[in-house]
Amino acid sequence: RHGGNVNISINSQSLAKELRALNKIASTKSTLPILSHVLLRAADTLTLEATDLELAYRTTCAAHIETPGIIALPVTKLFQMVKQFPDADVSILLDKTHVIIKCGEFKSRMQAMPPDDFPRLPEVEGQSSMLDAKDFRQMIDRTRYAIAESSSGYLLQGALFTLAGPV
Repeated sequence: RHGGNVNISINSQSLAKELRALNKIASTKSTLPILSHVLLRAADTLTLEATDLELAYRTTCAAHIETPGIIALPVTKLFQMVKQFPDADVSILLDKTHVIIKCGEFKSRMQAMPPDDFPRLPEVEGQSSMLDAKDFRQMIDRTRYAIAESSSGYLLQGALFTLAGPV
């Protein structure tokens, strides 16, 4: 079962930019095929999600949503296709049986997976805060030396950032 009929129109360059980042997160070596897919949720806005079960990435993108719905598409294949498109609108159409990607004269079918198979991403908790970009960059520069660069684990390649008090 797919997410019903869906009809989305989005700028190819905007979509390619978001897919570039999502493609880095999606897993191509997993035993779960759904992890190599991007989840597109078309409602009031277009939300795109990818995860490898350790990292998750969710972003939104401006799009014209004719018919809302949810689609899970192979992120690498979609990115390779979209990045070659000119700066024009891309249509993503899903009916009950298949997905059609169109841009100008180009038209292709793509295999989707059931969106219900996609892992549910955790919701972000807490309050948001605004930081001065210069101050934030300075904090990163002062702690960067302590982050392992050769480790294969995500946790060892990161730093803990904690906000305390008013910002």
